[in-house]
Amino acid sequence: MKPFNLEKALAGEPVQLRDGRKAKLIFKVPDELVFSGGLRPEYPLLGFIYKRNGELHHTKEYWSLDGGYMLGSDEDELDIVGLWEESLEDTIRKAYRDGLPLRTRLGDKVYIVQISESDNPLIRGLPVFGVMSDVASHRWGLEGNYLDNDKQSPYDLVGLWEEEEN
Repeated sequence: MKPFNLEKALAGEPVQLRDGRKAKLIFKVPDELVFSGGLRPEYPLLGFIYKRNGELHHTKEYWSLDGGYMLGSDEDELDIVGLWEESLEDTIRKAYRDGLPLRTRLGDKVYIVQISESDNPLIRGLPVFGVMSDVASHRWGLEGNYLDNDKQSPYDLVGLWEEEEN
């Protein structure tokens, strides 16, 4: 994880919360705005929090300049702990949502056709369904692993497909 950088966060880079979720800062109370008596706001950062599936969750949350959550304890789950870095699961979900192809370790192009959120034990471990360029149907885990094994496979998903430049 990249360390928290207030300037980058206020410029639009998402942040990571202690509980692993993504948030985005949208405003900082200007330094010249103070309460009567010259007191500055203790939580001058305003932002919103995403659900784990990428949908908007909370739309008005406040943090201190060092990322401490306004209603939290010393180490609250909503504290900002760094700048957000996309995981492979995030990339897989984005590819599915936006219809983008992925790439396997071997270099095959994959399109995700379904991500199942089922608790069915036959699906839970490999909830990602997709097709490769050979038009065969395959399954992956949300971590990009092909089939259900701990070994590296040439069919593991490794990232978004990128067209080669001529």
